[in-house]
Amino acid sequence: MANSIEEKEDVIPSAPRSVIDVRKLPFAAIDSEYPGVIWPCSLHEYPKRRYAIVKANVDSLQLVQFGLTLSNGRGGDAITWEFTLRDFSPRLHPHNNDSVEMLKRAGLDFNTSRHEGIPASFLAGLLVDCGLVRLPQEEAAGYVNLELIDPPPVLSPREVSWITFQGEYDFAFLLKLVQERWKKPMTVPKCLTERREEFLSEVRSVFGEKIYDIKQMSLSQGGLHGGLERMAAQLEVVRPYGMAHQAGPDSLLSSRVFFRLIEKGFPVEHHRGKIFGLV
Repeated sequence: MANSIEEKEDVIPSAPRSVIDVRKLPFAAIDSEYPGVIWPCSLHEYPKRRYAIVKANVDSLQLVQFGLTLSNGRGGDAITWEFTLRDFSPRLHPHNNDSVEMLKRAGLDFNTSRHEGIPASFLAGLLVDCGLVRLPQEEAAGYVNLELIDPPPVLSPREVSWITFQGEYDFAFLLKLVQERWKKPMTVPKCLTERREEFLSEVRSVFGEKIYDIKQMSLSQGGLHGGLERMAAQLEVVRPYGMAHQAGPDSLLSSRVFFRLIEKGFPVEHHRGKIFGLV
């Protein structure tokens, strides 16, 4: 929420001014909550068609909540944040009614988030400011700072490893947020690119090459199936706190599932850079 961020300067630590060095926590597990989809998609769609549906939904919808867990990759020192955004209202914006009701059951108060949440543009700036996300040089140079964060530096490649579960919407929403924040003033809102290949190239440019999608990884592991909760149960990973469809707890659970797979000798590097449904 906005008031909790104002009370704490280093919400996500940035290298020059924090006692916590994000370089020591290079694994970033993420989860996004959004108001459902208004164009449904079968799990068996071809990647080109699936991306077109993801794009149509993300271009039309607002991110509701974002969860981030940073960890050191050795099973300890995990830190989790949950950001509730103010940009969505069920009265004003497109949504799926069933999904909105599900988020309410998970404890999300849309009236409170509308008045006390943070702007999506602030979240985008925060991720760039702390060094987790970078902008391509042509986008970073000369773009105007719209709110609280200084214009982003042109960052050199980092060693951040991104962990997600069925992450096509996670990366699509984050890419949309980052591009929208630094678009040129007085221009129309940015939409995702039309081409799947170009989208994947932009994701690699902004987030790096180390992307691990647990759902994609499970396709080659016959004994693992279902959603995040079910897969965690199969791996005997206990949810530390919270409940399903809460972005912070879900990001932490994704992190623990990923490292349990590593403990069991799962060849995670074979799946590096592959986002479920888009490859």
